[in-house]
Amino acid sequence: MYLEHFCLSEDPFTLAPDPRFLYFAHGHREALASLYYSVIEGRGCAVMAGGVGVGKTALLYHLRAKLDESADVIFLSCPVADKNELIHTLLEWFQVDADPSSYSRNWRQLEALLQSRREQDRGVVLMADEAHEFGADALKSLRVLLNLETPESKLLQIVLAGAPALTARLASPELESVGQRVNVFCQLPPLAEAEVAPYIQHRLAVAGGSRQLFSEAATALIASISGGVPLKINRLCYQALSCAWLQGDRQVKEDAVWQVVQDMPLPEVFVSSGV
Repeated sequence: MYLEHFCLSEDPFTLAPDPRFLYFAHGHREALASLYYSVIEGRGCAVMAGGVGVGKTALLYHLRAKLDESADVIFLSCPVADKNELIHTLLEWFQVDADPSSYSRNWRQLEALLQSRREQDRGVVLMADEAHEFGADALKSLRVLLNLETPESKLLQIVLAGAPALTARLASPELESVGQRVNVFCQLPPLAEAEVAPYIQHRLAVAGGSRQLFSEAATALIASISGGVPLKINRLCYQALSCAWLQGDRQVKEDAVWQVVQDMPLPEVFVSSGV
């Protein structure tokens, strides 16, 4: 819509978790380093928790690409309900049919597959997004997965990502046996106020932008309203660019951002800003 007007090659504020647009703020660098260390060092299980829209999924995609040459990554983007659905999903990734009549046989088959990968010097990593929505039975079965090991190392590395509720669930008495096996834990926070301008400029640069399209006042307002949550920043920036385009402006000014704020639903924009 506004791409040609602002000399952009693609939408810089797409809501898709494209790792090309991932901006490594301080919190994102620390989280990535923690997760990568956990997998490479064979720590077993790592957990990343963060609120809606802070960039967990994009960070997982980046980690998957970073591990591509050294490990096979099983990426679960949808929650699973119980241990049977989990084991069936894992076997399906290996292109093996699960036995619907024998849970134990399926686990033995999975262990053999993981052992075979280890003998080929290929690690296997299970990444689960939206893990806070997993059924309790599925989360409990992660303990069994973490028990699959040789005398030297574990056969499977696990990375769980989800809302802060995931941390609370793993600390509950029901899932204590799983929570105690988490060796690496990290929080993914929103961007700091000073990181919002570089974040916006980074996304514009990836999309082909060569100049500052947002005024300092507009950027400061976006930082304040969004609370540093990338998802909210993207929505505000997209709408503000559209507003500036309709007005024929070559740069987004503060008044365009205020216009967007007036037109957007209050809970969506102000939920974390306290405005």
